[in-house]
Amino acid sequence: MRNVALVYSTIDKASINIANNIRKLTDRIKTYEPHNQIQAQEDVYLVKIEEELVYSDWLESKIEASVVIFLSRHEARAKLPSLTVHAPGNWTSEVKLGGEAKRLTPALATCMYRVLEFLYREKAYYGLESWLCSYEATHHGPYFSKLPAFFVEIGSTEDEWVNEKAGELIAQAVIESIRSRWESNDAAIGLGGPHYAPKITRISLKNKLPVGHIAPRYVLDKIEPEMLYYAAERTVENASSVIVDWKGMNKKQRDLFLPYLESRGFKIVRS
Repeated sequence: MRNVALVYSTIDKASINIANNIRKLTDRIKTYEPHNQIQAQEDVYLVKIEEELVYSDWLESKIEASVVIFLSRHEARAKLPSLTVHAPGNWTSEVKLGGEAKRLTPALATCMYRVLEFLYREKAYYGLESWLCSYEATHHGPYFSKLPAFFVEIGSTEDEWVNEKAGELIAQAVIESIRSRWESNDAAIGLGGPHYAPKITRISLKNKLPVGHIAPRYVLDKIEPEMLYYAAERTVENASSVIVDWKGMNKKQRDLFLPYLESRGFKIVRS
């Protein structure tokens, strides 16, 4: 049976906004507090915590689920209104916001894709046509060793975090993704480009190719090629393709990573 845990934080205004809208859509949804092991019988349920989501590594030992979806705010200096999804993890030894060094949480690429595709397709209907909608690069915690998880976020200021339409849209996207099929003939990792991965997002949606982990250009001089193979393994669907933001990498980086990926049998999808 498919069990989906929707985790929100009481100190995150966007998180509360999305959770409240999920309750409106599914009025019988149950909310658990993980003081002890959660033994939920429902297909989908809410989990309430009272700390920042990025530091909730401990939740893995409390939850049995097919996937954990973190309902979250997004903060950015650009303060751009946004709707984003991403897998958690740290590419390098630098750990700024939870998780573990050089460790990636398993990514359920097909479920992430269903959320992103719904957001992209329906945002105009909700009056959010001008909002950015994209994958983000893999970053921050928590780290789960076996339990798949990803974030869906409202950005980037308090005005957006409490925006009712944004909360309603993400709630609907999450519920629709849970109801949809998660099977896919292929999945990919992303390589290169900026944090918001516009080209990788475009290729993913155009080719209907779900993406798990994304390694942006700002980490590429700090990781070895083997880290990308690890990222593919940490995609539940065992990613066999790589979407490459060609101009979002320099020649030295392409010469380092692409021959390695091709030698391991990955299909290179160039943006």
